[in-house]
Amino acid sequence: MLASAIGLGGATGLVRTQFILVLTSSILLVILAFAKKGIFISKIALSIAVLLICFFGLEGAYRIVLLYQQQTAAYSYRITSEVYTEFDEKHGERIKPNMTFWNSYIKDGNVVFGTTISKSNADGLGGKTTISEYEERDYKVLIFGDSFSHWNQMGSSWPDLLEGKLNRRVDGSVGVLNYARGTYGVTQMLALAAEKVEQHKPDLIIIAAVGRDFSRGRWWRKDFRWNGYTRHLISDRPDKFLDYPGATDTILVNPEANRSWCERILAGEATASDHGVLDAVKQQHSLLRQENERVMGLIFQPFSLRKSHLLSRLIHGKVKRTAAAMPRVPFEDFSEDDELVTNIESLQNSGCPIMLVYLPQKREIDQAKTITWGPNRNLMQSLERIMNQEFILLHTEAELDAPKKMDLRPHDWHPNINGLQWYAQAVAPFAEAVLKDGSAKE
Repeated sequence: MLASAIGLGGATGLVRTQFILVLTSSILLVILAFAKKGIFISKIALSIAVLLICFFGLEGAYRIVLLYQQQTAAYSYRITSEVYTEFDEKHGERIKPNMTFWNSYIKDGNVVFGTTISKSNADGLGGKTTISEYEERDYKVLIFGDSFSHWNQMGSSWPDLLEGKLNRRVDGSVGVLNYARGTYGVTQMLALAAEKVEQHKPDLIIIAAVGRDFSRGRWWRKDFRWNGYTRHLISDRPDKFLDYPGATDTILVNPEANRSWCERILAGEATASDHGVLDAVKQQHSLLRQENERVMGLIFQPFSLRKSHLLSRLIHGKVKRTAAAMPRVPFEDFSEDDELVTNIESLQNSGCPIMLVYLPQKREIDQAKTITWGPNRNLMQSLERIMNQEFILLHTEAELDAPKKMDLRPHDWHPNINGLQWYAQAVAPFAEAVLKDGSAKE
């Protein structure tokens, strides 16, 4: 999602605010003058007047701080030269065939990192094995997940690596189809799985989730042309994107910001043209950020009298002014989602073993505990109850040491090649057991 900033109010608001402040100050000065003579006012009223003066002073000082933060804010975001997915009315999005998805990372206006994060095959799947190859294998596996499962480093995703390990572990050939899609939550994973189980007749279905996936709601992504730019928008509705508060940009798109451009800058070999592209990228980000904030009503107006920013800070704490619009489910128990329950029933009635896998991050492995936020823990437990099946917690159940570094931090929290290899190696024995006896973990 695009980072956001705090906007500025207009001159009309400034004049109106100055008038009200002058009027208020004059009234308070009159009250104080009378108070000295003991006329018309008590000591309590005098105390209130002093408190009001102090409050207005603090409110003004705090707004100056917010204004300074806006003017000095730094932003981190990603940009790509070509959109990797296309609109799918039923499942939110689908991956385009034969695509390589390169991302360049911008921080404080500078290119700091770049990597290929996903590759699709001829069928538009985020793995190497095609449907025709899968159909020829002895054992068949379908994997549904989010970006962690389609994430590609050095030419492989963890499902690709898992396929290789299973082929060495079982008698017969194994084919894995990778139906993972970035930003998917378990609601959309299960919906897609319920459709594909009948098409592919697998021997095993793996639902691979990370901590944030449980609260993610249903969403749709679509491209639009806007003021000369391609915008890749995510929305909580399939029919509303532009000028809609429930939608936002997921990544910047600029055809000139390609892999070679990024690599030249990182190598210190940038041309004048390359610097010009970077300037254009920063301008593009600024325009889209402002547009997101306008649509969502997030623009900071330092002279507005509609709210007290100081009171909001004291009551609600530090609130990030962000244009992120990731749809979230409005409940903490999946039994309230009739569509999800129907999809689960469809999957279970297929007779195909289902394996629920939790993909941990490094700190979860190090601490040997599941770290979730908000309603995700309750949603995870409710899903286990509905399916009468527990998630395999790799960080506590896999007897496997984690690599010292298994992600792309500080640039990205997704896995590096070491992390992908760890996931594949951790999942392999569980998948092997299911393929051999046809039963998932009870």
